[in-house]
Amino acid sequence: MKRKIILLLALFVLISSFQVSCGKKEGSVPDESLPLDKSTQVEESTVKISPKTETVETKEQIEARIYSKFTGLPISEEANNKRPFTVMIDNHPNARMHAGISEADIVFEMIVEGTFTRYLALFHSNQPERIGPIRSARKYFIDRMNEYDSIYVHYGGSKEANSYMAQRGTPNVNGMIVGSQTIWRDGSTNKVAPHNAYTSYEALNKYAETAGYLENTEVTGFLFNQTISELSGEQANKVFVSYFADNNSEFSFDPNSQTYTHTKDGINQVDENNQKSLEISNIIIQQVNYYPNPNYSGILTMDYLGEGDGYLVSNGEYLPIS
Repeated sequence: MKRKIILLLALFVLISSFQVSCGKKEGSVPDESLPLDKSTQVEESTVKISPKTETVETKEQIEARIYSKFTGLPISEEANNKRPFTVMIDNHPNARMHAGISEADIVFEMIVEGTFTRYLALFHSNQPERIGPIRSARKYFIDRMNEYDSIYVHYGGSKEANSYMAQRGTPNVNGMIVGSQTIWRDGSTNKVAPHNAYTSYEALNKYAETAGYLENTEVTGFLFNQTISELSGEQANKVFVSYFADNNSEFSFDPNSQTYTHTKDGINQVDENNQKSLEISNIIIQQVNYYPNPNYSGILTMDYLGEGDGYLVSNGEYLPIS
């Protein structure tokens, strides 16, 4: 049976086959610790506030709003119909931090070879001036991006991935083929190849136009709550996902922003573009089996389609899902 995923803002998706632990619920979080009104209160004597007229929207105007199919935030109809880009992001320790990741609508984290993971970041609502570092393709990442009818951005790929894209005619931007005006090595980051390939939304958009890729998509996306609501689940102020002994992701809930920060291997993750901590509204953890690819040596495959178990984490709570 298919399930609809109800999201609030942005989504961070984790694909894991290892331990997942969340804090146990010890009691309800007081309402005052989860403010929906983020205005700052000040002393009346220090600020003079001039009267202003508030514009009240009608029911018809509210219902006519357009919300992003991937974030649930207001967006123009034209922008919402645009085809997204999904970028293969290098997550090797030597590749961190990541540029533009805070502006991604959705981020998947999945295991690759060794004890490493990579990100698949979907860009639709925002247009970062810098995105990266970019790394090579894997088939199961391509399957994920196909769910969103996106244009896949990568730097080379496994034999399986390259063959799969050629057979399917997958719209893609390959850093090993395109010119440096589209994907380039950025030496200013103090990172070395292969951990320093970057692009920009503008560069990707120009390439997609030149390549003749379809500009719009009919993918419907997700359904969203427009107000923050409780899951009525167990407490999840901290969420810990262990891929390997030396590869762990931890998410800590901030009741003031009602989002999660991200710590990778004990280091707080920030966007390389602005040095700001990531703010994650929703986390979906999918537990899967992975194993050596029987047809291509040196790479993995995983069973992530069909039935399975996982967790939905949001607003300081979690629920088991399947």
